[in-house]
Amino acid sequence: MNSLKRMLDILRPRVESQFKTWGSCLPNVGNTTPGERLSEVTVMLRAKFRNYVQAIVEKLAENVSSLLKENLWFLLT
Repeated sequence: MNSLKRMLDILRPRVESQFKTWGSCLPNVGNTTPGERLSEVTVMLRAKFRNYVQAIVEKLAENVSSLLKENLWFLLT
């Protein structure tokens, strides 16, 4: 997950600046430019990152709930 965050926060601006400097040398494939492709990939990575974080939070909440139930059961018996 840290690598996803790093790609979004640190590497994307670097790649974007390289695309800007190399823009005239890169061929256009289809109807999209490399910058547009990069934006699509960024949106996809942000969605995956958000889903990963949500899954982690849900799992932590389940674990805490389970732990609280076990502790309550232990106290009552």
